[in-house]
Amino acid sequence: MASLTSNNEAEYAALHLGLKELEGIGAHHLPITIYGDSQVVINQLKGEWACMEEVLNKWADRIDQHLAKLGMTATYKLIPRKENREADQLATQALNGQEIISQRDVSERGAD
Repeated sequence: MASLTSNNEAEYAALHLGLKELEGIGAHHLPITIYGDSQVVINQLKGEWACMEEVLNKWADRIDQHLAKLGMTATYKLIPRKENREADQLATQALNGQEIISQRDVSERGAD
């Protein structure tokens, strides 16, 4: 992932990695909700915006193919960036080649 060139590409790459992790634990044939703070990425994956950049289009295709392989149906939800600052910081660190450390627990949105 050292060749990632934008926050949007980092968001696509992180989502793809998340799908690989789901596959690794044997998750399949489930509806999933994917939350993200990139309006570009979420709207492109929803099919509401065209994906004009070739590199992002390739990531979107990988994600669609991986979801199909796992038999998963995805719903995409946009989170305002101000509510997702830690994720934005982690994406920036990844782009800068910094070690990524997070202590945040993953839970159902709204169950905090």
